[in-house]
Amino acid sequence: MLPGCSASSGNVANMPLVLVFLYIAIEAVAFYAVATWLGIGWALLALFALMVVGGLAGMSQVRRVSARAAQGRIGPGQLAGDIGLLFAGTILAASPGFITAIPGFFLIIPFTRSLVRKSAANSLTRRVQDFGARAYSASPMAQRHTSYGSFVIDEDPRA
Repeated sequence: MLPGCSASSGNVANMPLVLVFLYIAIEAVAFYAVATWLGIGWALLALFALMVVGGLAGMSQVRRVSARAAQGRIGPGQLAGDIGLLFAGTILAASPGFITAIPGFFLIIPFTRSLVRKSAANSLTRRVQDFGARAYSASPMAQRHTSYGSFVIDEDPRA
């Protein structure tokens, strides 16, 4: 947790604001580094080109995935995962910033997008299964018994 943002001090509501300022600071430092290396004009041109290329690459991959789905080559689960990751990647890659573009392009590239999708699906499956097991063990159904007695005949039924 960031300094000054503990749950006991009541600053939890300010956490998103702190993250926004942290994001802006990191992007500003990255832009300063690129501008120092290339010059301010080339840095601005590179930033604009990165945004355009990110947007175009994302839209191109959305069309490609949609065409594969229309041909029946991918299932609905993979389609939903790919489209969601592509939209997130396109937004990140087309955002103004050198640092933000890196995870954006990783979500746009088919190989890395596939790895992220499979990892997210496995994680979600485990979480749903864990939730189901916890919900079952906390429910009255877990206390039911399947034993209905013995099949041994008593010698004396009156005893």
